[in-house]
Amino acid sequence: MTPVLSSRRKNAIIQDLTPPSYVTPPSYDPRIKRYYQRKRARTNGVIAIKTVAHKLARACFYILRDQVRFDVTKAFA
Repeated sequence: MTPVLSSRRKNAIIQDLTPPSYVTPPSYDPRIKRYYQRKRARTNGVIAIKTVAHKLARACFYILRDQVRFDVTKAFA
């Protein structure tokens, strides 16, 4: 799908790229997977993926801002 950049979809490229990139982390780290499974048990799968994506995006922001390494225990306690 070629993203259409218009006034309504300013961040179309970001919207098209983020969902696949945030589906795979729960399978790589057991703490993220445990958080995802807990969230999915309480809500539906889409909300669980979006909360994991939001937590990872916030972690990326703090990594870039503070120039520190990623600590999964801070993001997914």
